[in-house]
Amino acid sequence: MKARLSTAEAAKILDVPEQFLRVALQKGKYPFGFAIKTSTQHTYYINGPQLEEYMRNRSA
Repeated sequence: MKARLSTAEAAKILDVPEQFLRVALQKGKYPFGFAIKTSTQHTYYINGPQLEEYMRNRSA
């Protein structure tokens, strides 16, 4: 998996709407990424290997 994923890529992996993922990242609900507000918009960072580990642990 790539080191950094877009919100679209991560939402597809998680099988959730992209907007749902964005809001969850803004609220700090996932351990694999975060959102930073810059002026009037947010910038998102999603760590691919951490998302992969999260998905592995979720299905265990």
